[in-house]
Amino acid sequence: MLITICQDVIEKGIDLKDDDNLYAIETLKKLLMSVKWRKHIVCVPDLDENDINSLATLLTREEAKLLNFVHSKRQLSFPLINRLSIYTKITFLEDTKKTDNVIVLNPRTHTDFELYEETHFIVENILDSQFYAHVICKSFQERYKLRPDCFTLEYYPVQGGGATISDVVKNELNLKQHFCFAVCDSDKKYEESQEEGDTAKGIRTVFSENITNGGNPFHASFYVMSKVREIENLIPFCVLDFYSNPSQKQFVACHQSHLSFFDMKVGFEYRILYDKEVYEGWQRVFPNEIDWHQIDIYKAEANNYDEFCDKVKRMPPLVDAWGKNILKSIFNPDTKIRKENQYRLYEISEGQLTTNQKEEWDAIGRQVFSWCCRFTNPPR
Repeated sequence: MLITICQDVIEKGIDLKDDDNLYAIETLKKLLMSVKWRKHIVCVPDLDENDINSLATLLTREEAKLLNFVHSKRQLSFPLINRLSIYTKITFLEDTKKTDNVIVLNPRTHTDFELYEETHFIVENILDSQFYAHVICKSFQERYKLRPDCFTLEYYPVQGGGATISDVVKNELNLKQHFCFAVCDSDKKYEESQEEGDTAKGIRTVFSENITNGGNPFHASFYVMSKVREIENLIPFCVLDFYSNPSQKQFVACHQSHLSFFDMKVGFEYRILYDKEVYEGWQRVFPNEIDWHQIDIYKAEANNYDEFCDKVKRMPPLVDAWGKNILKSIFNPDTKIRKENQYRLYEISEGQLTTNQKEEWDAIGRQVFSWCCRFTNPPR
């Protein structure tokens, strides 16, 4: 997280007679330690030599060295704000709150907030955070020329399976100890659907209830994918090609621009066509690939959803499924060829992504970088 220290905090830190002096100095020390331990990016105002010398008398030698470091980096750090979806401002002049793009943190209000801890990054599967941070975020940095020799990522990966991730988020909101950010799948059944899956609904409910009950999740946020069904739909098809059989390759070649909401793990499930809107959504995508006449017959014969599901089991699969371990296969390659292919994932260009993938990569990259960025090589 990029954290800016406002001028009033510096002034209160220098003024030993100010009532908030202790809070200001302790906050500054925490933030300088967060730089040392490579947790955040910290920005200070443009300090003159007298300010720096005055603060140095209240800091250890190591902390004074870190203060000089962050001051020297301010010309690089402050412009970064324009690339971020959110950043933090430390001040005594406002109450602690979160707006659309700024977290305001009053040191007097939250003395127990762990500024020296990295952002907790909450995902559905532990490999998801690796894909978001080291593949998508790397691409984001390259696209917007955010120098990797100056800025990189730091996060604490927290896993919550689809059914439990909302409980993990709820716990983080209640603790209010550190920054936390969650990314989850939309699990939408077709592109035009307005209906998200239970995981996304659960996280939205947790945040909504937190606000309704008088809480203020100033330290947390979440992102639900909107352009794809789930993380597997973000895998570039040039990478997926190495994990595909001939029929899968042909299927992707013909339909890759329409696979954003295709279930890559289990394949196409005919049972979802019982819903009229889902039926119409996929009929527009696969007008000739699915026997729609047979689907109509099954729907007419079935007295309920369960009977329909039983009947469509007889239909041949649209294509072989890639299985639930696609990401695991990519990040833990078992052959030399697949190990070589893994590097392709880190060198993806925009031209190798579909429009939906490109938009989602950019949105996720900006969010994750904003919540998890830190200095690359601070002094130690």
